[in-house]
Amino acid sequence: MNIVCPKCHQEYEVDPSMIGQQVQCESCGLNFIAKVPKLSAKREYTEKTLVQTHPCGWYFFWYYFFGVVFLLAFVGIIFVIAGLIKQFCTTYIVTDRRIIVKTGWLSKHQTEVRIKDVRGVALEASIWERIIGTGSIAIGTAATAKAEITMFGVKKPQEVVSKINEMRDDM
Repeated sequence: MNIVCPKCHQEYEVDPSMIGQQVQCESCGLNFIAKVPKLSAKREYTEKTLVQTHPCGWYFFWYYFFGVVFLLAFVGIIFVIAGLIKQFCTTYIVTDRRIIVKTGWLSKHQTEVRIKDVRGVALEASIWERIIGTGSIAIGTAATAKAEITMFGVKKPQEVVSKINEMRDDM
């Protein structure tokens, strides 16, 4: 039977007759009572984040441009604030299990797609986006005819698409 040291988490094999008796960990020296390990129905797994980013500031160039142009009329500040809110209140997360898009400032919206449900990944970049090194990524599943998730203004979009495709291949 296997037991685990509560301090250093070293695993040992002991005779079942030792359960309930005091044993000493060979690794850290801790004396503890050998207990039957808990059986869990599901193994704990820590999800690993592969990519977490906000849309690139250049993607919102026109917000900032018109904000500066109209700044003298105090209308421009609205454009600048709108661009900043859209940029920093949008988060794209790609983990080894899911793709998550979080948006919103006052109200929140979150869309998730499991990697194993992804059926297609499309990358699109206009001339302007190619110049500034960003692009849009559309992710489709079998659940919908159109893209389930669209990530706009992603920096180095080809790298993100490659990571998503690697995870799809590993599933």
